[in-house]
Amino acid sequence: MEKRENTYFLREWRFIKPAITGGDLKKLGLKPGPIYKVILQEIRDKLVDNELSYDREEQIKFVNENFVRKVQEWNYEDFL
Repeated sequence: MEKRENTYFLREWRFIKPAITGGDLKKLGLKPGPIYKVILQEIRDKLVDNELSYDREEQIKFVNENFVRKVQEWNYEDFL
């Protein structure tokens, strides 16, 4: 079973990418840094698990609700 999952990853999952970019995160007021990788990976994980759609606006809303306020209140290292 594990080999099948690895093959599926190589054929399908590796092409799953968020609709938003670091430029979008910057427009949301997030300071560029390692937190971008954390946020984009979280979106990718949600896409793989079908917990988030590929809709750009929905992904921006997800970031606003789950990261923007927290990053502004805390040190970004709390997320790493």
